[in-house]
Amino acid sequence: MFLIFTRFNYIMDSAKTGRQLKASKLKADQRKYQPGGYPQWRLDSKAMKKGSEFNGILASNESNVVLKRQVKTPFILDALYVYAKDLRDEKLRAIEMMFSGSTESGDPDLLSPWLEAFAWAHTSPDISGSVNAEIHKGRQRDLARIAEHVHHMFSEHSKRMKVNKSGAKGRGEYAFTSLEIEHRQDVLRGLSLEFSQKPRIEEMEHIFDTHSLARIRASYAYTYDLQKHKFRDGGNWSRFPWNVAFRELGLIKCQKNGDFVPVSAAIYEYMKVHNKF
Repeated sequence: MFLIFTRFNYIMDSAKTGRQLKASKLKADQRKYQPGGYPQWRLDSKAMKKGSEFNGILASNESNVVLKRQVKTPFILDALYVYAKDLRDEKLRAIEMMFSGSTESGDPDLLSPWLEAFAWAHTSPDISGSVNAEIHKGRQRDLARIAEHVHHMFSEHSKRMKVNKSGAKGRGEYAFTSLEIEHRQDVLRGLSLEFSQKPRIEEMEHIFDTHSLARIRASYAYTYDLQKHKFRDGGNWSRFPWNVAFRELGLIKCQKNGDFVPVSAAIYEYMKVHNKF
């Protein structure tokens, strides 16, 4: 049994060590410990696809037999499967509770930057006379420039998502998702770049920093998509705000929740889990 555990460890670490189990040893172990069947964690999805009735241990397939084990403890992967399933259900319940009621009315955190800017533009400063009126109009012109650009990018996004290509199945966004990943990435990067470049901060009269401009612009993209969603057939949201301003919307949400830690891209590269694992 010790040899089995040793081989198991070799296989688990093969991505790092480069060691591989000999084909003859693998076949011998399969004949002895896996006679024509799969353990529970492998059999579940296969059995369901075949329409077999799954009873919690093995599917109703006579060719599959319970593996004869020399210990009575459960499979490690059986325990991990149960734990992961319970954890998944717990997280899904939390997500459903978090987003309950926000489908029709939108996320208030993502709507708030635009709503605050709108209130700011339509509230007269405590200055009398023509100066007051000009400041009031200047703020509204700033928001009008942002809105005009968002409307333009919304139309551009719709057009580019409907691009069809030889060999792509269907039309509309289905055709877009059927294209090669490199082509899709180029289109999405292009849209995101165009969205972030206008209006320029030099065009603003009362918005003085690029961070506020990006924040308001992203929030209005979300707001505008919500408004269009109410009148769209079937009431489906589009991917527009996320395709053009995902990072900024995520930053808005994190700042509202107050539970985020800023990390530079260089540090993030060291922190993320390598794809070998």
